[in-house]
Amino acid sequence: MFARGLYADSTPHLQHASRLLPDDPLVLFDRASYAEVLGLPILQALIPESDVGQLARASGAPTWKTPGSEIRVEIPAAARTNADAEALFRKVLKLDPSLVEARVRLARLLQVRGRHEESATELDHALAQKPTGVVAFYGHLFAGRAAESTGRSVKAATHFTEANALFPDAQSALLALSRHALLQADIPATTAPIERLGARSLDSNSDPWWQYEMGAGRDADLLLKTMWAHVPR
Repeated sequence: MFARGLYADSTPHLQHASRLLPDDPLVLFDRASYAEVLGLPILQALIPESDVGQLARASGAPTWKTPGSEIRVEIPAAARTNADAEALFRKVLKLDPSLVEARVRLARLLQVRGRHEESATELDHALAQKPTGVVAFYGHLFAGRAAESTGRSVKAATHFTEANALFPDAQSALLALSRHALLQADIPATTAPIERLGARSLDSNSDPWWQYEMGAGRDADLLLKTMWAHVPR
């Protein structure tokens, strides 16, 4: 369901899992990822402007009024759902500190709140665990943002370069490199990453950031294959 973006359908399953396995780190990770996804701009954009004020005051889901009908929009305010995600990721790490992606995602949420120093510390810890692939990409991309926000220019460039090395065609990493160079008034270094954007950068698999909202859904096929391998035939 995460892999297919079926967030509404996943809701009752996650709620049931929270009752059945309240302290399972992987269940907590999925619940945290779900809360984080609801706070992403792509879903927050579904909330009408007229409801923004209401969301700031109320704890329930807003009512999206359309001519002749009322549609309930089950999307909480970003600040609230991000706070839920942060709390759940912290609980995951308390139970299982080895779940690196939980720490990386927690660090991104800290950046959203403007807590860049704390985010950088979490990311240093996460990257010290030597993650690979997509998780390493997220770690370096977010670490670059944290370093940039705390005035560590050289460190930021290093992290963005590491992210780009992992996924050379990823638009997010190339744009991060370009923007960082622009902030340093380095015009050649600003245009070079942009000039590398091409047809391969349009492939959805080229940039892990485009799949961020999938959470553990990135591994859905492997997880299902593993599960079926344990089912007696």
